[in-house]
Amino acid sequence: MMTEPRNPVVLIVDDVMENIQVVATHLRHEGYELLFATDGLAALDVVAEGEVDLILLDVMMPNLNGFDTCTRIKQRPETAEIPVIFLTAKTDTDSIVKGFSVGGIDYITKPFKSEELLARVRTHLRLRRSELELREMMAAKDRFLSIIADELNAPFQGLRGMLAMLSQEWRELQPEELDEYLRMADSTAENVSGLLDNLLSWARLQSGLFGYHPRPIPLAELVEEATTLYYNELQHKGIVLQTQIDPALTLPGDPDMLQKVFENLLSNAIKYSHHGGSVEVTAETDATHATLRISDHGTGIPVSELPAIFQLDRRCLKSGTAGETGSGLGLLLSRALVEQHGGSILLANHQEETGLEVKVTLPLHIQG
Repeated sequence: MMTEPRNPVVLIVDDVMENIQVVATHLRHEGYELLFATDGLAALDVVAEGEVDLILLDVMMPNLNGFDTCTRIKQRPETAEIPVIFLTAKTDTDSIVKGFSVGGIDYITKPFKSEELLARVRTHLRLRRSELELREMMAAKDRFLSIIADELNAPFQGLRGMLAMLSQEWRELQPEELDEYLRMADSTAENVSGLLDNLLSWARLQSGLFGYHPRPIPLAELVEEATTLYYNELQHKGIVLQTQIDPALTLPGDPDMLQKVFENLLSNAIKYSHHGGSVEVTAETDATHATLRISDHGTGIPVSELPAIFQLDRRCLKSGTAGETGSGLGLLLSRALVEQHGGSILLANHQEETGLEVKVTLPLHIQG
């Protein structure tokens, strides 16, 4: 997931306070957070202390001039990527060339026009934001590929080993043993199929190929369709599924997206429920939203790991009560699909972490 947007932070560096005030006056109404420094050494301290998105840097300053200040900023790995715009009265060619050679990204001469300053600041902040988003996307892609490698390797190796053993020893097995091995192989194949389905859905969503086509949906019917997919799992673990949803409850949504959400959430509830347990699915409404709750009485999630549930790089991986595997991708995908509908998804343990409740809130009317 992308980092939440925030107001850009611009550092203005000039040894003349009146010059700082002039620049700040032009930028103040753009919604930027403005920081100030009156010399190069102070600027280095400000940059080292916090997040800065752009630096407007004077050249002629005592103690440490602008060129040397920029050089030091670019020498530090943690600050090297911050764009620096020189804002100075030095207009000779040598100074302009030196400004670019030490790492400046632009050069504005004083006196400047307000429109020019604002246009260049906006442009470089936009480029900076795009660069950071691209890096996040590339990092997410790498984490995504890591999930594929990690989560597909283990079940495939287990399935291969099981089938190799069966091909050699099936004649020596009792019928009930053979049935159990085949059931385990089928369960493993089903888990792999579900993982691949989630991976493909995640890739489509990230690429903008998972089309959003809302229409009125009877919520009870959608949940019922999702539950039929897990009939065998419910029977095998002896889990009682209880639903309490008004058949008349209808909300706008994309049926494919919401079906995927409920399939993933129900799958998790079954996976982490104990044999002979129960899962409850209920829904309620207020004036503007419907809230669906999927509650189990299984293993729950340690409180310390709840913040990591929806972070791709801090996945909380935990085996099910019957040894089922999980990638954590189903919850990530579910939240993204719910947010596509203008809704939210929250997780909370029951008392003493005996089971988990997932609350999905969706608007009763199409947003926007």
